[in-house]
This record gives sequence, C-alpha cells and structure tokens, in this order.
Amino acid sequence: MTEPDPTLTQPLLIDLPYVGSLAFHAMVLARTPIYIEVCENFQKATFRNRAHIVGPNGIERLSIPIEEGRGLRRQINKVEISYAHRWPKLHWGALVAAYGRSPYFEYYEHDLKSLFDEPGKLLFDYNWKVMQTTWRLLGIKPTVEFTTDYYNPAPETWLDARNAIHPNPEKDHSNALVKIAEYYQVFQDRHGFLANMCAWDLLFNEGPNANNILKQMAKVPNP
Repeated sequence: MTEPDPTLTQPLLIDLPYVGSLAFHAMVLARTPIYIEVCENFQKATFRNRAHIVGPNGIERLSIPIEEGRGLRRQINKVEISYAHRWPKLHWGALVAAYGRSPYFEYYEHDLKSLFDEPGKLLFDYNWKVMQTTWRLLGIKPTVEFTTDYYNPAPETWLDARNAIHPNPEKDHSNALVKIAEYYQVFQDRHGFLANMCAWDLLFNEGPNANNILKQMAKVPNP
C-alpha cells in the first residue's frame, strides 16, 4: 500500500482568482483543506480579476474591471466590479470565438454562459460563484475554509501559495508547485501548446478527462 504524500495533506492557503489557472486547480485538487484568503487587500495585475484563454491569435487576457479608486488598499471582499463597459458580453464573446468549435463547448456552454448573466456587485462574491461552478464541472470537491485574519507569515504547517501563481512570468512560481501536462488545444497547430491557461480551456478541450489532466499536473495517482 502506497503511503500518502505528506505534502498533499498540508493545508493550502491561496488567493481566490477569476476562473483560476490550471496550476491553481491542480493544487486545490491535491491538497486539503483549502484556506481561501479573504483578509488581504486587492492587488492589481493578478489573476484575482484576470483569466487567460487561447484564441485564434494566441493568448487572450480577460480582465474584470473594478471601480476606479475603490480597489487598491481595499479588502478583497469589498472590491466592487465596474460596469462602465459591457465586459460580461465581451468575455463571453471571446470564449465563443476561442472555443465555439472545441469538442466540449456545447456540453458546458449552458453552465458557463449563466455566469455572465448577472455577475453582481462584488468581485470576491462573483469569483466564488465562478469557482463553485468550475469545481463542479471539473469534478473537484475540496474542503474549503475562509480566512478570518491575515496571516503574515502563514502558520508553519500550511503551504502558503498566495501570489505564487501570477500572470507575469517573472513573478509566477507555479512550475515549482505543479508539473505541466499537455492536452489537446483547438489552435495548437498555430501557436503550439500553451501551458497554464484558465480551467475553461481544459474543460472545453478535454471534457470529462480534465480531472485526469489535473491529477497529472498535481502528481496525484489515479485509483
């Protein structure tokens, strides 16, 4: 009988992104419990309000705008979404253009389209709604807690992955936490395989096999 890897039973402390990269979801799948950071201040230019997809012209960066002057130095669960521009329509349009011909687009279209109908007022609440839907579709059922205080540093027994997964390659440390696992992508013949896109890229392209891909990334053996 194989003994469990103690690093995979280490509590994970992590920030809540919009959709979440594959590295994020691989870590969530592998570790328990998950502590989601609620007491931090919002940080610009991070996955907290961004997601990367693969479109006809390569990587496309989807960004949820926030109310000007109310994001910085404001606790993450109090940051308000801006509707000065019709970003829900733009994001969904980008997803259709990128994945409309992918193998599993029709299979997940209804669940994901509904997320753009009424996003709501607060970024954190919307991200959590997106996350619950995404985990359900990926077949991930983590034990989740929300922080009630800001830990600096985090408890010694926890894996602190806050800011470890970043859209800026110079600040991203996800390769040290998970391994890359390649899978089919619609525009791979044009751009080659693009790693660590958002979870929806994996869902649209691999469907029910997405969970197995994440297990490969997290180095979790299949039963």
